[in-house]
Amino acid sequence: MGLLNRFFRSPEEVAKELALDELQLAKAWHDYADSALEKGKLINALQPGTLKQILPQLKNAVVSELVKTAGEEKTEEQLLADLKAVEHEEHIKRVKRLEYTLCYAETKHEYIHKLLYELWQILRTQLHMVEKLIAGSAQEELLIQKLKESWKVEEHILTLVNERETFHQLFAALLKGEHIVRQLTSQESKFVARAEKETGITNKLLSRWTHEIDSRIHDKIDEWVAGSGREEHIDSHFEFVNSPDFIPFAREIIQSLRTAKRQVSESAINTFVHLFREWYNANAHQ
Repeated sequence: MGLLNRFFRSPEEVAKELALDELQLAKAWHDYADSALEKGKLINALQPGTLKQILPQLKNAVVSELVKTAGEEKTEEQLLADLKAVEHEEHIKRVKRLEYTLCYAETKHEYIHKLLYELWQILRTQLHMVEKLIAGSAQEELLIQKLKESWKVEEHILTLVNERETFHQLFAALLKGEHIVRQLTSQESKFVARAEKETGITNKLLSRWTHEIDSRIHDKIDEWVAGSGREEHIDSHFEFVNSPDFIPFAREIIQSLRTAKRQVSESAINTFVHLFREWYNANAHQ
């Protein structure tokens, strides 16, 4: 499993597992960055008639020590649904929003964390798209288009990384567990403890689920408002959390944290959503 796979699935576990020093982490990053430029050239050269010549090289180029998809099962329908959910413009908007935090020193680790998260999502999706193209997907033109769009965003992220002289120190601190971006608040911890009793899900997984919802919810609300034709206002977050659309959002997150063979039951998801709404409505303004 790649470094970023392990890190975003469990920061605590990867911090314990990695006995890497900063030079080794820097090498893993440089190996990826150096190959990324060549990968970008291959992606830009993709055309329906050039796949046989380019795909074998591209398959090698999309694999790195940062991200691997071994053990991740994703059908073509699931992949296309993921691609439709996050369009190219939304990726660009999300990454550009991160740039506005650069001037705040106290957010430097969070900034790198979010950049790495966006990169992780892009690299995983690229791997799946190349796998589908090699398998002879009927959606060849769409996958080529999405690969090219993903490379534009990846290239932008690499530019932002190169602009930060301290990136490698921040990257190492995050992966080695020397800096934890965010801990659950006491109120969240109480919610997780109650949810553990009522859902039967482990405290550790519930903490990760709650953390991921917190990390992604603002972007999801922007997407939800834009897609529904609503006007965003001060209580849009309450409307979303209490809407039927929050349930598939919560389901998508928890199922992404589990393996295909160990999915969380619908009854546990519904119980979690009920408890989360109850907690959120009581504490969001505090």
